[in-house]
Amino acid sequence: MDDLTKIDEAPEREQFDLADLLEGVELDGDAAALEDALKDELLLQRTRREVEALARQSAKAGLKNLRKQSIGRRKSGKRTLGPFLTVRKHNAAENRGAMIVIQDGRQQVTTKIPAIPGLLEEDHEGALAELEKHVRKSAQRERVAKDPDSIPLDRLFERFLQTKKPGKGCAGYATLMKTYDREDAANWWLVKFAKGKTLGYVDDDFGKEYKRWRLEQKARVDRKDERRDSAIEKEQYHARQAFRWISKKLRKEGIRVPDLSFEIQKAPKKQKKSLTWTEVEWLLLACLGFQRDGKSYKKKLEVRHGVEREVWDRLDSSQTKWLIRFFLVYLCTGTRFSRNRSLLWGVNDGVGSLDPDGRAIWRNGRQEELNNRKIAGRSPLTPLFKAIVKKWFAQDTALSRKWGFEPIYVIHDGDGNPLPNVDKLVLEVFRRAGLDQSAHILKHTFVTLHGLAGATSDEISEASNTDKDTIEDTYTWVEWFENKLERRGGKAEITRLIELKKASPPPIPPEIAAMAIAKLNRTASAECRI
Repeated sequence: MDDLTKIDEAPEREQFDLADLLEGVELDGDAAALEDALKDELLLQRTRREVEALARQSAKAGLKNLRKQSIGRRKSGKRTLGPFLTVRKHNAAENRGAMIVIQDGRQQVTTKIPAIPGLLEEDHEGALAELEKHVRKSAQRERVAKDPDSIPLDRLFERFLQTKKPGKGCAGYATLMKTYDREDAANWWLVKFAKGKTLGYVDDDFGKEYKRWRLEQKARVDRKDERRDSAIEKEQYHARQAFRWISKKLRKEGIRVPDLSFEIQKAPKKQKKSLTWTEVEWLLLACLGFQRDGKSYKKKLEVRHGVEREVWDRLDSSQTKWLIRFFLVYLCTGTRFSRNRSLLWGVNDGVGSLDPDGRAIWRNGRQEELNNRKIAGRSPLTPLFKAIVKKWFAQDTALSRKWGFEPIYVIHDGDGNPLPNVDKLVLEVFRRAGLDQSAHILKHTFVTLHGLAGATSDEISEASNTDKDTIEDTYTWVEWFENKLERRGGKAEITRLIELKKASPPPIPPEIAAMAIAKLNRTASAECRI
């Protein structure tokens, strides 16, 4: 998961100033006079109205002093005395008008306030406020440089998240906003934990302290998944990403970078569930209307030609039969739900597509942006799936001639239109098959069954567009390092579904498993009594 935390892959979307991290934090000197005054014990006993009145007076007094300083520094002509207001002259060649600027040493900072002839620089509306803000930020920047450990942690997390918010109208805005919303949820807990803490708090035990605190918190309404170990782990990765971000900023400014490394408390690894080949057959038959009933399928009595006979109790499959393609794409390529359902025939830049000749799949189109976990934008199809894809396209070509539509969608309704209500139909098929799972279990089934049948991790990596190390680290129950060619009978590649079936262990029927578990529990209970 470390590869997800590399900050270089996510360019910042707005300008950043180190001084922003100390906004509102108590400082020494004139810039913090108001903050110091408001924290005086006597003032805390006064009414809110009196405090606000005094704050306004202090602000006015501070601006008066700043006005005198600015005028004095400008008249002296010495830039080393401190920042002051001056006029940047009109430049016709560059099409720039006269502007009030802040002269700070050799640097000029614009106030974006046009200069009015005959009016003193300090008397321009808003000019002194801009100078005061510049002085305050300079003091804050100096404070960060002297003591980076004093940066408030909550401020750091808030500012880091702001840099990741996508701008409206940018490419892939909807997808980027989904990612941002997930990071915002993680950031919410980090900000809450970080209240009152500074960067100096971070040490080797930061992850342990954070996880202990998080487990004590109640989940927000409708967000019970936030109590999961996996959610807490992701939040720690988000914190690490923020620490790497600020370290990079401090290093760029030539400021000492504190040690912000800590050990992430990872969620316990759980074995990825996988269907057996028999259970895959249940799903495919459910697409055709069959309903699981214990060891077999539901039947009903029906009178045909005056004779009563028992027949399969099949449900309507006019729409669900097209989901066979959805499940086989999942099983043979590991393509996720949203990309799977929207695949087109041919080659496309912006949408996922499947080569009708069975050569390759582009899950997000040819213009897909790659990252460390997506090793290539294009995945070749296995010999097993090539033959299936060619048959599908031949079927669609025949249908298009018969009904007069272009074969565009891989998963369609039989009339050349996208299959509607795929989410509900998938749930219905799983219900008919008697499986309490989601469609994504077929990604794990794809890796597991192909691995058991003798496919190497390199072959599966290429076919699923997933990094080889991720496959070997995640699916540890598959023996990736043995002689695979020997395992699959000397065949160079898996070419038939029957090979997956032979490699799959048979499932224990649910009713037999329930009976066995009950019997084991009774036996264990009797042994305890003895």
